[in-house]
Amino acid sequence: MIKKKFPNALISFAIAFAIACFCFTSNPVWAQSADRKEASEVDVFGLKRSQVLECENAFGKYKVYIPSKMPKRILVIAHGTPDNGQSTDQLAAKFIAGWTKFAQRENILLIAPAFDQDNFGSDPDTGFGYGGYRGLFGRKIGADQHVIDIVKMHEPLCEIQDDRFLLYGHSAGGQFTVRFCVSHPDKIAAAVASAPGRFAFPNVDTT
Repeated sequence: MIKKKFPNALISFAIAFAIACFCFTSNPVWAQSADRKEASEVDVFGLKRSQVLECENAFGKYKVYIPSKMPKRILVIAHGTPDNGQSTDQLAAKFIAGWTKFAQRENILLIAPAFDQDNFGSDPDTGFGYGGYRGLFGRKIGADQHVIDIVKMHEPLCEIQDDRFLLYGHSAGGQFTVRFCVSHPDKIAAAVASAPGRFAFPNVDTT
């Protein structure tokens, strides 16, 4: 195993550095303290705390919020359908902003994916991928796997590392939430589906 070959600190640094490469801030600053449990504006690996970070990987944009103290666990926030003229990036920013006070108080790391049409929307001409991300669909990667990969990348920053996370979704995001819970029950510590409209069931004959 890798841990037998390299010090844990080196492994943690490498993982966090990879996260930093995807997170863009206007004034990135590297922290001076090596104690992640101490309240600080900047994480020991250079990720700014107590503010929403703009992040992006090969499959789309997402927002991240890291509380001032070491986060206990990750909460993923799945947005609903954007209003006319509103981008999914703007909607993800709006959703995550509503959770920052809770995250700061409870020491929770927030992740809000922006499920954009190009990557996670159904094909308007053929209807392929009907429902888009709410049905866990993705054109290059499934919306569910996209979330799992992002969580896995950020989990080393948390106190609890059991491969599970909290999940909240509203409207279309609520449908994503219930389908994710049915498909990946082992990944969920707790979940809330707000106004999903439709529900998925474990029995494939009734889904």
